[in-house]
Amino acid sequence: MPIASGTPTYEDSGVRRLYDLPNGNHKNLGLHAWGFYRPSFSEPMRTLMAIISALWIALIILVAIATGADARDAKQVRLFRAANPCPATVKATGACPGWVVDHIKPLCAGGANAPVNMQWQTRADSLVKDREEQQSCMARIH
Repeated sequence: MPIASGTPTYEDSGVRRLYDLPNGNHKNLGLHAWGFYRPSFSEPMRTLMAIISALWIALIILVAIATGADARDAKQVRLFRAANPCPATVKATGACPGWVVDHIKPLCAGGANAPVNMQWQTRADSLVKDREEQQSCMARIH
């Protein structure tokens, strides 16, 4: 349908084309400029992306398990601190400068995440013990 004379065309409107198709047609993807445009992918590409995502998640979980980075239960630490106040402040809550709650038998070695397996340890001693635990836990995996 021909455009009537004097009617502004798309090019005259001042609206910028953001995407020209190879066949000469165009789309105004204005939302893309603000980050709302999401390109559509083919079904095989979506499947491949889902597989890669699942593999990354599995890898992260395996590394966490292998390094002993188990989720420590904050409730268990609170129970330990209630029964064994901080050596520096003699308080059951709040910061404990220079001290950390440490597992006697490392979690990666099968130690329980319970107050009976926890102790107060100086930060300096904790750093040394943590290095030794990491080496022994990594040796267990290999």
